[in-house]
Amino acid sequence: MIYLIDDKRNRQSDYGWDKKLFQKYSDIITPVYLYDEIKNISSQKMLSPENIVLFHESFFDSVDNEHRKNGLEIRKSLNKLSEENKDFMLSFFSGSKNSRKLNQNISYLPVSTLYQNLEVFIKKTKEGKKDFRYLLFGENPNIESELLQKLTEANNLIENGVRASVNKNFLAKSLENEIDDVFIEADTGTFFLDEKNNFLITDEYLHDNVIGWFSDKEYDNIFLPLCFGNTLSDYNGLRFATHIRCTDTPNQLTNIFIYGFVGYDYIFKNEYFDVLKTKNIFLIDYKKEAFLKAENLTIDNFSRNELAREIKKISLKVPQNYEDNHSVANEWGIYKWSRTINAKNDDILNIEKKFENVLYFKYLKTIYPINISEVLTEDKLKLEYKGNPTILYIDDDANKGWREIFEKIMFEVNDIDFLHLDDEFNEKSKKEIIDISMNTIREENADIVILDFRLHKDDFLQTSIEDVTGYKILKEIKEYNKGIQVIIFSATNKIWNLQALQKAGADGFIIKESPETSLINGFTIQSLENMLDTINLSLERGFLKDFYTRFGELTKELIPRKDFKKSPKPLPKEFVNETLKWLELSCDVLAHDIREVNVTSSFLFMFSVLENLANWVIDKDNPKEVMSSSNHRSQKKFEFEFRKNTQKLKYFKENLDLVRYEKTNINLQSNRSLPWTAKILNTLDFINNGELPDITLSEIITKRNDIVHANATTGNVIELSKDMLITLNEILYKGLKGL
Repeated sequence: MIYLIDDKRNRQSDYGWDKKLFQKYSDIITPVYLYDEIKNISSQKMLSPENIVLFHESFFDSVDNEHRKNGLEIRKSLNKLSEENKDFMLSFFSGSKNSRKLNQNISYLPVSTLYQNLEVFIKKTKEGKKDFRYLLFGENPNIESELLQKLTEANNLIENGVRASVNKNFLAKSLENEIDDVFIEADTGTFFLDEKNNFLITDEYLHDNVIGWFSDKEYDNIFLPLCFGNTLSDYNGLRFATHIRCTDTPNQLTNIFIYGFVGYDYIFKNEYFDVLKTKNIFLIDYKKEAFLKAENLTIDNFSRNELAREIKKISLKVPQNYEDNHSVANEWGIYKWSRTINAKNDDILNIEKKFENVLYFKYLKTIYPINISEVLTEDKLKLEYKGNPTILYIDDDANKGWREIFEKIMFEVNDIDFLHLDDEFNEKSKKEIIDISMNTIREENADIVILDFRLHKDDFLQTSIEDVTGYKILKEIKEYNKGIQVIIFSATNKIWNLQALQKAGADGFIIKESPETSLINGFTIQSLENMLDTINLSLERGFLKDFYTRFGELTKELIPRKDFKKSPKPLPKEFVNETLKWLELSCDVLAHDIREVNVTSSFLFMFSVLENLANWVIDKDNPKEVMSSSNHRSQKKFEFEFRKNTQKLKYFKENLDLVRYEKTNINLQSNRSLPWTAKILNTLDFINNGELPDITLSEIITKRNDIVHANATTGNVIELSKDMLITLNEILYKGLKGL
C-alpha cells in the first residue's frame, strides 16, 4: 500500500487528484490528511517494509496535526528508519523544494513533480516495478542515466589547452564536468553540495553562491554549467542564471553563457527555460571552442532600465507551498509595510529572508522594484482619539506578520487596546468562524473591527459575495450594532465587491498592497496614510456604537409599552412609533458620514424626539388659572404642570447664556399658551434631574434656534459640535428611560 500523507486536499485537487481519481486507485493508495488518521491506521502498520510512504514535510507543522515531537524530529526519525531498512521506501516532498534527489530507497522532490508523476508511479508499482525513478522522472525513468552517458561522452571529447583573454571571466564548474582552465587568470567557483542544505540545490544555496561569487568583482562574462547537483535533468544552470539576474550585485547584467551537452529539445519544458529568451543569456556547447567563440561575440549593452522588461519574459509559477497568488501578495504587503514602519518579529524576519533568498520573490522584486527609502516615522503614525477604544483585528493571516504591523501602530505607538483573532480559524467551518468572531466582539465590547474579507479557504472559490465569510460577519456585526465601525482589510480591488460591502455597512476599506501596485511611486506610504485616515475616521465615529446601543435598549423597553392591556406603564403607540423613528434616523444619518450636514440633520432629528418628549411630560393643554400681584395690582396668570406628578414648571429667565432659576417653581404666563423655550428648557431640566451637563441646556436651545431661524445676513457661521450631539443623545436616553 502507498500512504500519501498530505494535509492539503485543495493542493491535490489543483493537480487533478480529486476523490474520483483516488477512488480509482483505492486498492493501492491511501491519502492521509490528519494525524488522527495515522493513529487509526497505526504507524507500525504504515511503516512496514511492504508499504511506501510519501510524506509532505510540513504535515506535522499544521495546527490540526500537532505532535509531541516537532516536524523536524519526525522527519529525522523517518529518515533513520529508511536508512536502517532498505526495503522500506520513503519519499519526502515539499513546495519549497526545487530539486530531485534519489538515494536508494529515499527520495526528495518538489510537490508539483510528485503529483504530476504519481499516476505513472502507481501504475508501475501495481505492475511490480517499485521504483522511485518513476515518481521523480515520470515516463522516462532512465533520463538520468541517459544524461550521465552524454556527460561522460562530452567530458571525453573536451579539448586540451588554455587561452589568455583580455576579458574578466568567471567560470562556474560542477564536480561532474571536466571543463577546466579554459582561460588563463579566469576566476572560478565550484558547486559543492553541503549538509546545510541537505545536499540539495536550494534557493538559499544558489543565492549564497551568487552573493559569494559576484558581489566584490565585476566580470565581462560568466560561464555556467547547464547541469549540476544530484539530478542532471533539473538543469540547474538555467535556475542559477535566473538567480543572477534577480540579485542586486555588480554582475546582475553581466553576459551569461550556459554550457551544456544537450540541446533545446531536452530543456524547453524546464520552468526556467525562458531565461534563455532574455537579453545576453546564451546556451553554448560543452566545448572549449564554444567558450572562445562566445568571448568574440558582438553583444549589445544591457542597461538596468531594461531589466524588469526582460525578466517579465520568464513566467515563474507561484511556489507550491503557497495556496495561490493571494498568499504571495499577502506576504508582499507584509514585507512592504513592515519595512516602511520598521515593524519586526520572527514571522516578519522569516518573510524578509524569503524575499532575499527565494527565487520567486527575488523575481517579483526585479519586476516590481522596491523603493527602500520609503519610511514612516512614529510621529506620523499617531492617531486622534478620545476615551479608551478597543480595536479587534480578524484575519486568518494575522500571525504571518500583519498582527505585528497593526500592534505597532495601534498599541505601541498609540496605546490603543488592540486584540486579534486568527489561528482560532484553522480548519473551522464558516459558521464556527462567524460564531467565534461575533462572540469575541460581544465579550470584548469592540468599538472597531478590522475584518479580513476572506477567512475560510472556500471563500476563494465563491462566485457570490454573499457567501464569503467576511461579508457574513459584516452583516451580523451591523445587525448586532450598526455603530460598531467595520473596516474591511483585503487584497480585493474589484469595484463590485467594494460596492457590495459598502452597501452591507462597511465603514471603510484598507487594501492590501500587491506586487503590481508597487510600480506606483510612493504607493506604500500612500496606502499606510490612507489606512491611518480610515482608522481616524472610525475613531471619530466611535460614539455611534453608544447611540445604537441606547437605541436598542429603548426599542426593547418602549415597544412593549404600546400594549395598554398588558403593560403596567402604557404609552400611546403614536408617541412610541414617532419617538423611535426620529431617534433611529438621528443615528442612521451619521452611519456612513459625519459631515456638517449629517451632524446638523441628526441634531434636528433628536430635537424632534425632544419635542415629542416635551409634549408627553408637560401638560401644556390644562393650565391652572391663578391670581398674581405685581406693582400692588392683581393680575390673572396661568400655571403649568408636568403631566404625571403635578410638579410645577420652573420659571427660566430669558438670559439663555446662563440658565438661572427663581426660588419659586411656579411658571406664570399672562395667556394660556406655554412659550416653546420654557417648554423645552423645563423638559431638559426635568429629564436631567436639575443637573446641568458640561454643555448647558441653554446652549442646546440656542443652537437649535440658530439652525431653524438661520439669518445669514449677520455673517455668523453656525457650528455644531459632536460633543453637543453626544450630550443631547445622552439626555434623551435618560429621559426616555425614566418615562
